[in-house]
Amino acid sequence: MRNVNILLNILLLIILYCCLSFKKHLEDNNLYALKDMLNAERKFDKTVLRFDGVYTTYDTTRSPVNGQRYCDRYFLDNFFSFYKNGMVMRSALVFFEPYQAAKYLSNFMQYYNNEENGQLGVFSIINKDTIDIICYDRYRVDNGYINDFITHFKGIIKNADTIVNLKVVPPYPDVKPAHKLTRERNLKVINQPLMLVFKPFAAKKLVDSNNFWINKYKQ
Repeated sequence: MRNVNILLNILLLIILYCCLSFKKHLEDNNLYALKDMLNAERKFDKTVLRFDGVYTTYDTTRSPVNGQRYCDRYFLDNFFSFYKNGMVMRSALVFFEPYQAAKYLSNFMQYYNNEENGQLGVFSIINKDTIDIICYDRYRVDNGYINDFITHFKGIIKNADTIVNLKVVPPYPDVKPAHKLTRERNLKVINQPLMLVFKPFAAKKLVDSNNFWINKYKQ
């Protein structure tokens, strides 16, 4: 009987190791991709995008609030900020007014430019009409907590002011909360294409993309 228990314990350890290794492999797929893009020579036409502001989500699918379209209620909503050096800053935050967003950007390097808070990454442009982004993005996990996972996006550059059909593509982030509603919410986020529209915003220059924490992955 003792030998049987020893064998069962060994088997459980093997299964646990395999599960952990599989999870690590899934996470590393995206981490390796981020490192590869960060260290690749990325030459792209800088006239394809605009760099004097940010790209905010333009969501026309939500119901109006007090007669006002959801996408018109906010100054910035769920936005991306691209930089000429190929870096990108991602934010799932919503700002009603420009001064709120400016305050956030003015504090970014001091308080948010770290592995716990900074949703940062890299991007490249393919054939002048496709944008390829690998960055940390925010998802809900169990008990109401939110964690960042490396996420791979691809979208179509319609023009310098508009990016359409921006979608999460494989390998998908390894987000598997136990709670059914949380899983469904994350799947909706992953599966819903985004439309981004450009907004000029001088406060963007308050963020120094040359000193993003992900630069530690440069070789």
